[in-house]
Amino acid sequence: MNGTNTSTNPSQTPTQTPNVWYNSPTQPTPPPNSPRNKSPLLIGLITVVTASLVVGGGFLGYKQWQNNKLQDKLRGELQSLQLDIQKLRGTGQFEYCIQQSQNFPQNNQLISPQDNQRFSLEVNSLLRDCQKSLAVQLLANAKKSAASDQFINAIEAGKKIENTLDSEIYAQAQELIVQWSNEILNRAEVQYQLGEIKIAQDWAKAIPETVPVYQKAQKRSEYWQTEWNGNQNYYQNAKDGLDNSQWDRVITEANQIRTQYWIQKVKPIKDDASYLLTAKTALNNSQWNQAIQSANKVTTNAGKSQAESIIAKASDEKYLSAARTALDNSEWNKAIESANKVTTDYGKEQAKSIKDTANDEKHLSAARQAFNNGEWAKIFDELSQVKTDAGKEKANEIKEQVEGLIGLAAVIYLLNNLSGQPDVQASP
Repeated sequence: MNGTNTSTNPSQTPTQTPNVWYNSPTQPTPPPNSPRNKSPLLIGLITVVTASLVVGGGFLGYKQWQNNKLQDKLRGELQSLQLDIQKLRGTGQFEYCIQQSQNFPQNNQLISPQDNQRFSLEVNSLLRDCQKSLAVQLLANAKKSAASDQFINAIEAGKKIENTLDSEIYAQAQELIVQWSNEILNRAEVQYQLGEIKIAQDWAKAIPETVPVYQKAQKRSEYWQTEWNGNQNYYQNAKDGLDNSQWDRVITEANQIRTQYWIQKVKPIKDDASYLLTAKTALNNSQWNQAIQSANKVTTNAGKSQAESIIAKASDEKYLSAARTALDNSEWNKAIESANKVTTDYGKEQAKSIKDTANDEKHLSAARQAFNNGEWAKIFDELSQVKTDAGKEKANEIKEQVEGLIGLAAVIYLLNNLSGQPDVQASP
């Protein structure tokens, strides 16, 4: 008023800058209208009031300018954050994208509701995009692992897909986790049958508790352990049975085993017990070749020592039988040859008896031949080599015949000399 313009003092100290995330500016109050008719006193009063208002209005204008500047800065910072989130989405860093979107400042008081709504809509759209993209990425990784038979890794990847990311992909993941869990249990069963009980049990534990097959997997794991312990006992009992030549016991214990791994493990022991039983039966039935053939099939160290005993005995019995047959057929040399092949102590005693008999029969036969040929000295030489009691009895009979014949020849010779008749040749 009075031609004087009142302005704000530039040196006026500004108020403290408000917090850009939470505080809101104080809205200025418009100045009142001045009255048309003013008295000098009133004019003076108005002048003073007007000057005060001008100064106050200047201060409020500076504060408004400052708030506008802060609003512009805040909008720029929020826009920069939004661009960073977009970059994270574009580079496939979906987890960081989700984290930054969820941490994005909301409902800032320094910007308008329209700006708040715009930022919220755009950031929430980015959040949903990154959540779905992450769910798609995790599902793809899970399927890739499953395609490589890495079902445990596939389940771990599938479990990261939460319902909050994407409900449809979450449902797909849950369905696949059930399928993969069933496949893990089936493959764990195979591992158990192959003797890998630790792997089988670890796989069973990897099945999530949320899938229907979980309880079945835990029960199977407990059953595997119980059956495994039982199979170990049956195997050890079968092994002990073979060590002690208890072949029937071996077969009985081995037949209790069901798991494929233990069936294969006990098979050599069980087979050897069966071969040894067959060989022993054949040996008892004088089926020497069959006994030898069955015993030769034995493969374990414990069974081989028993098989060697059967083979040696069967071989000796085979040679002794051949020697006896030769002896019965007066094939003395063949009998001796077969008897000489005997190796066991038990067989050697019988072989010696056969060889002595064969040798005696050879000498007796030679003595008889010499008797027929009138070779008296050779007769006594052959008979002197007879050793067995049975042979000596036969030798004595031949000696008696020879001595009788010699006595008869002497009488004839004497008679001939007495009568002057020519010698009479005694016939043998």
